[in-house]
Amino acid sequence: MLLKHRYIQRLTDQLQHYPSVQNIRGLGLLIGIECREPISPIIQELLQQGLLVLTAGTHVIRLAPSLLITKEEIDQAVDLIENALESIEKKEDYS
Repeated sequence: MLLKHRYIQRLTDQLQHYPSVQNIRGLGLLIGIECREPISPIIQELLQQGLLVLTAGTHVIRLAPSLLITKEEIDQAVDLIENALESIEKKEDYS
């Protein structure tokens, strides 16, 4: 399986049940996670966990990993994103 497909599939499988996640899309390894609410709290949580991400507007988390990313790093990034979403959704009442 190509890494880009693995990344999108893992993100979709692990994040689709979060109410704050509206859509996951990508082109190659450039991936966007569209959220229903502004993403600044999620970005701050990810930075605290050590995952550097970008924004694309106020509602999209942009992932732009190195082309040399490994499967293990993809798994770690997806886990960190899921942890951040879980943490933020516990703090704020997403519904």
